[in-house]
Amino acid sequence: ERLEHRTGTEERSVPQVKALYPFTGQGISMAKGEVMFLINKTNPDWWSVRKADRTDGFVPANYVREIEPRVVPVQVRRPEKVRTVQRVKKTVLVKQVVPVKRSKPAARRASRAQPVERVADVDTRIQDIQKDYDELLSLSAARQAQLEDAIKLYMFFAECDDFDKWIRDKEKMLRTEETDDSVENAKRKYEKFVTDLSAASKRLEHIDAAAEELVAAKHSQAGKATARRQQLRQQWERLLRLKQQKEKSLEGASSVELFSRTCDEALDWMAEKEQQLAASGAHAAD
Repeated sequence: ERLEHRTGTEERSVPQVKALYPFTGQGISMAKGEVMFLINKTNPDWWSVRKADRTDGFVPANYVREIEPRVVPVQVRRPEKVRTVQRVKKTVLVKQVVPVKRSKPAARRASRAQPVERVADVDTRIQDIQKDYDELLSLSAARQAQLEDAIKLYMFFAECDDFDKWIRDKEKMLRTEETDDSVENAKRKYEKFVTDLSAASKRLEHIDAAAEELVAAKHSQAGKATARRQQLRQQWERLLRLKQQKEKSLEGASSVELFSRTCDEALDWMAEKEQQLAASGAHAAD
């Protein structure tokens, strides 16, 4: 027997989801009814999906539902033991009277020892093949672990980049002063931002957990993952400070608007009284 690597086809089930509602954001856009591959759902609020055009992103978990997995053929290489056939010369036994020299018993003992030696050689060869096969399995398992670690690292940094972009967009929105908006419109925009902020906090928790998992696994890039996580934490704290400033600004704007409305009402009241006094004076003169 000998060991050969052969390419074969295996059928694997790939989980899928179907969009219940349209969604755009988090680096992806999906239409209602669109079917996508489910990458992972470790975050209960945001699931990682992949579209048919190989675009990856996160979508709200309540915007999609899992459907029957898709079975796809995958080519894999795996070691197999192959039996080899070797041609050997056939020995024909012929009956023949051969004179035996009784004075040489050592030759007879040597001929009996040859089959034993051949069996020992076969056993040694089998042990060597088994050892090589076990080593190959060990290397294959190590390679699979490396690939899984690489996928985890890729997903971690992709999520970090997308969350970084979301924070920058919200910072820009909070710093922009739209003079045409009324206080009520500004408040509605702020309330929507607070809702988005609450959902985003779950994403940050997911990033923290992923970074801790890489550190616990002693990943080669654990240091970079920790640094990226700390950077996002600093950006998050800066965004929370901007939120507080915006909240105080809206409170002040509400007070100014209320004062202005009160002044307008007082002016209207005084104008009405002046008209009444003027009318009373005209009647008295008549």
